[in-house]
Amino acid sequence: MILNLLLWILSGFGLVAIVACGYDLAVGFNRWQRRIHIGRWNDVSAWESALENRGRRWFKRMPIVPKLDNDRLIVLDKIRGQYSNPTIQSWQCAGLVLGLSSTGNDGFRTHFIDDAGNWRHIPVNIDFALLAYSLMSESDSHSLDAAMKQIYELILSVKGDNSAVPYRRGMNEVRFVDTIGFICPFLVRYGVDYAVPEAMELARRQIDEYDDMLLAGEVNFPPHAIDCTRRLPLGVYDWGRGIGWYILGVTESYRCLPESDFKEYLKNRIIKLAGQLLQFQKSSGGWGSSVFISDSPAEGSVTSLAGLLMVEAYKITGNKTYLCAAEGAIKQLMAITQRNGALDMCQGDTKGIGNYSVRYGYMPFAQGMALLLVKRFKDAHA
Repeated sequence: MILNLLLWILSGFGLVAIVACGYDLAVGFNRWQRRIHIGRWNDVSAWESALENRGRRWFKRMPIVPKLDNDRLIVLDKIRGQYSNPTIQSWQCAGLVLGLSSTGNDGFRTHFIDDAGNWRHIPVNIDFALLAYSLMSESDSHSLDAAMKQIYELILSVKGDNSAVPYRRGMNEVRFVDTIGFICPFLVRYGVDYAVPEAMELARRQIDEYDDMLLAGEVNFPPHAIDCTRRLPLGVYDWGRGIGWYILGVTESYRCLPESDFKEYLKNRIIKLAGQLLQFQKSSGGWGSSVFISDSPAEGSVTSLAGLLMVEAYKITGNKTYLCAAEGAIKQLMAITQRNGALDMCQGDTKGIGNYSVRYGYMPFAQGMALLLVKRFKDAHA
């Protein structure tokens, strides 16, 4: 009797092990086979169409960007609820919507906003401000009045008594560069559309607070985070997507602002940052996940966002060096796009300050940024 029970228990463990290992092998095989013939894109329009088609499919069923880097026992991560994070998914969706909206695809708001103008799922973190901004980029943003006011009030509630907005409640002394990309475009657009100058002023304080801590010397890049109490940088200055978050916040805010001293400040910041970032562009046209390290692999999200910066710098200055840099970024992105239209080689989610992912794969956010880049590049090149 005991022997039979032990055999059943061992058989059960064996079955679980087989299922877990089999799932890992299937995931690994699928990742490998998707990369066969990667980068064989010779026509920009065909590549853009493939990006858009893949993005549309993803919007209907958004792929998960894993919270962890584990390649083994993934099933156990899913069972424990440690595989995905709704907050990560919010900015994945935001970037994809922003990119797809640039191609003329409207109508995304009904997926997130009900007929009464309220969020179908109540936002709880400031990351959702980027999704709100993406929806405002569609026409007739005033039909979203209630939902947009809710996001603004959420930002103010997280801000509390601080001069600027922390990444999360309870982290009052620390600022993260991600927050600039998440909230500043929304704050500026909300301030302009709804005549709320306090929103634009908050965006300026958010950027000013960070700009006081830029890397000193010839290259003024933002750190991953800052300790406001001790006025110290936290993490590294060359995290690729971190620079990308800063780029997104600055360039999108600039595009939304009317003429003002704040807009003039952002214009000069864009030109200076673009010129400094040029020296770290790889011969292949991309930028690495660690920008300062020459053999760091070209990464999809920073390359897309750096390309957007270059397009904006070209529009401001008319200097074709920036347009050529943006074209190089597009060529690099084409070289890391799978045959099914999925942009590859995007660094996974960051685990903490200075703790960066070693996993590279597709990312809906970067897919959207690549779409936005090629659209704006064509507009600027016309």
